[in-house]
Amino acid sequence: MNHRSSRLGRRAFISASGAAVIGLPLFEAFDPKLARAASGTPRFIGFYVANGKHMAAWKPATDGADYALTPSLMPLSALKAKFSVITGLQNKGAMRQVGGDHARGTGSFFTCSNIHTASEISSGTPPNGISLDQVIADAVGKSSRIASLQLGLTNQGRDQGYGSEFIQNISFDKNGKFKPKTVQVGSAFDTLFQGFDPSASEADVERRRKLKASVLDFSVEQAKALSPTISRSDNLKLDQYLTSVRELEQRLQNDSGAGGAVCSGATKPSNPMAVPDQVKAMLDLMVLGLQCDATRVITYMLGNGGDGAINGFPWLGISDHHHAIAHHQNQQANFTKLMKVNLWEVEQLAYLLGKLDAIDEGGATLLDNTLVLYSSEISDGNRHNHDDLPVLLAGGSSLGVNSGQHLRYDKSPIASLFLSLIHAMGATSVTKFGDDGTATLPGIMA
Repeated sequence: MNHRSSRLGRRAFISASGAAVIGLPLFEAFDPKLARAASGTPRFIGFYVANGKHMAAWKPATDGADYALTPSLMPLSALKAKFSVITGLQNKGAMRQVGGDHARGTGSFFTCSNIHTASEISSGTPPNGISLDQVIADAVGKSSRIASLQLGLTNQGRDQGYGSEFIQNISFDKNGKFKPKTVQVGSAFDTLFQGFDPSASEADVERRRKLKASVLDFSVEQAKALSPTISRSDNLKLDQYLTSVRELEQRLQNDSGAGGAVCSGATKPSNPMAVPDQVKAMLDLMVLGLQCDATRVITYMLGNGGDGAINGFPWLGISDHHHAIAHHQNQQANFTKLMKVNLWEVEQLAYLLGKLDAIDEGGATLLDNTLVLYSSEISDGNRHNHDDLPVLLAGGSSLGVNSGQHLRYDKSPIASLFLSLIHAMGATSVTKFGDDGTATLPGIMA
């Protein structure tokens, strides 16, 4: 029997009750035609950062492919050909002069629609419009086990005039209702690889918590057993995958028991991990989730807007709250701190993009097959403006995206950019997005 030509089952199952099912990359050995088709499967990541940027250190001085990276963009230098910086876009949906700017900016971040107050909602007005990620999930998410995944760092913060859901979430369904995000690494792991069982007993939850490390060990051994039976190119994919799983396992060892609370209905515990470790563990999970096709659409919030942002950056030598720093009042001391924070944020993006770009999917990398949109709810933290937003679009070369540019616009709707991305993801029948996205944005597609 020629094992290399045999077709293998897609999933490796652990028979014990409550154990994990960890998907593998789609190997040629499963089905060569299917594997080649899957190599171009489009994915999407929406990456939110709070409270804007120090725009003088973010915005390039020149346009086109020959622009020089600014100080805030330097962590991305190795990937310059695979992303574009986009400036001059505005979010009309955030400009309604009611309530707080952070709530309006965050709530409309991916919807480009006005959000509404509690009294307006109670009278029958929809809370919001549908968000970009959910339109994309309707197009590509239904082919994976999890149509879309919402992740973040915290579920804290509120702003004047609106419910807290608008400053804490960026994903909203077709009825304008928010889709809550998961902030515990263990719970995100369970969602991706163990499933969610709200009826599980506390004994089941405890058993699952104790099995988490052994599940990964067992899955690694099962995956290794495939090695002699698959091709050289599949073995390269397998090696990349196992490396990612091991890195994740090391990070999860610091997340003591966080995955159990959501299944038992008990109060969700605080996350015991330091912020930098928690962020990287979530980014690792995001990559694995896309790589094994558990999901194709992910949003991630690196903190929330306003007072829901990160309170102190001791690993950067900064004790101030992010919101306070962003209100820089044109003081150089605040600019210096803000630039450190912005640089760290971009370093997290660079980490994510680097991991995506290291995964080969048969002639293209996972980054080439993934649109990664990075932005904030406002531009300048002192002005609270929703024009000239800091936007970065990475990946997507397999989808026809024009990368390696600084693209400058003059108060064009960010909703038009989103409409372009919706079309790139295959939903070409969508003709309007948000309040003012009536046409695609020129220059985005190659």
